[in-house]
Parts: sequence; structure tokens; C-alpha cells
Amino acid sequence: MAFSSDFQSERVVVGRSAVRSITAASAEVEQSAVQHVTSETLVASQVWIGVANASTAELKDSSVGIVAGDYVRVENSRVAVLLAPRVSGNVTAVLTLPVSKVRSAASLA
Repeated sequence: MAFSSDFQSERVVVGRSAVRSITAASAEVEQSAVQHVTSETLVASQVWIGVANASTAELKDSSVGIVAGDYVRVENSRVAVLLAPRVSGNVTAVLTLPVSKVRSAASLA
């Protein structure tokens, strides 16, 4: 297993690694641990992620602390906090808030 501090690129493919952060237009992550991902498109399989911020996120056999995005697809994965207006798959979340309610709550503060 390799450790890297940061990945920043148009397209990132990570396998069997521990990474502090990934910033990319497209990210594919397999069998890895990542603290923070920011991406337009995220595809993750057998991954642990602390925070994922992606327009489209597909999670398979993974665990994520916080996921925020426009569309999140979940297969056999666990998510502690899920912020997305569109979700599909077998979702097991501790807390799920639609983005519109989050924006409304933020405007009150």
C-alpha cells in the first residue's frame, strides 16, 4: 500500500493507496483510504472516504463519513451523513438531508 499526500489532476485513478486528498474532474478509487475527495465524478469501490464532495458519486462496497453531491448512487455501502437531492441504490445513512433543506437552513443562520 502506498501513501500520498495529494492528487490534483483532470483525471485520477487510485488503487490500493492511502491518500490525504484528491481534487480532480474525474476520480476512480479502489481499495483505498482517502481523507477528502473533491470531484465532478467519483467512482469508488471498496474504499473508505472521510469527506466526498462530487457532482456525481457512485459508491460500491464502501464507507464514507460525509457525502455531498447532486446525485449519489450507493451499492452495499455505508454513509454517515448524506447531502444530495437525488439518491439511488441501497442507502444506509445515519442522516440524510436533501440539499434544498440544507440551503434553507444555511440562509437562516
